[in-house]
Amino acid sequence: MTRYDFCDPFFQEALMKQFDVPIQENGRMILPAELRRALGVGKGDRILIQADGDRIEITTTRRARQRAQERFRELVPEGEPVVDTFLAEKRAETAREDEEPRLRRDPKASAR
Repeated sequence: MTRYDFCDPFFQEALMKQFDVPIQENGRMILPAELRRALGVGKGDRILIQADGDRIEITTTRRARQRAQERFRELVPEGEPVVDTFLAEKRAETAREDEEPRLRRDPKASAR
């Protein structure tokens, strides 16, 4: 699939337009060709639809992933060993959970 530059004025213009799209009897709607081209989607591609009150947002799974990665980069400094830190925290949590039943069975063990 072709990659698109969403900063390109052509795509900005297409993405900022309002489209009047009828809902068909079976609940389907057809995205206008101009919008499909701007989003870079075609037959069989997956899109995400997010509802927010009386509004919906349609985006591509690729763009949603890009946004998530950009947000992650804002929150986590480059070079941060995120996976290693996560695994260490999970191992510590598991060790605490494994220790809890033993302490309930043997109250003297917590005093040791």
